Amino acid sequence: MKSKMKQILSGAVVAASLLLTGVAYATPYSFTVTGDYAASWIMDSQPEPDFLTWPWSFGLKMVGHYDYQPDNKAVIVFGSGSGRSLQIFGSVKGEPIELLVADGPTLYTGTDGEPVFTPGTYALTGYRYLREPGNFTLTISPVPEAETYAMVIAGVGVVGVVARRRKKRA
Repeated sequence: MKSKMKQILSGAVVAASLLLTGVAYATPYSFTVTGDYAASWIMDSQPEPDFLTWPWSFGLKMVGHYDYQPDNKAVIVFGSGSGRSLQIFGSVKGEPIELLVADGPTLYTGTDGEPVFTPGTYALTGYRYLREPGNFTLTISPVPEAETYAMVIAGVGVVGVVARRRKKRA
């Protein structure tokens, strides 16, 4: 009788903990451009802009992976009403170059001074380096916290221990 009560109680504790836990995502988001141009960088979901370009955009200096940019440094400009949703600028021999100029929906909410990004996939059109036209997809996704992986490993370990104990009883 006691073991049955323990089973019910432990099942209730597990069920309650599953209901009370939220998704464990960190604040950083992964930004990935695919299609006719490739780029990726990690940025906070609520970044503090490095500069504002009045009236409808802001920019950030980011390190990431960008086609045609061997030093992996770029200036990313996000727009909210100018038609230019995303622009990526690099440099060659100290001269600024346009790596990507893309039109599409506004990619953030909030103001240009306090933008807030939301995970999702966005279709963009425009041109890439040397003004070659193209179609692009920007995917914004949360970067899992290290604790998420620790919880998964711990959960698998607990399941393994329970399975081993049950096997010994049989």
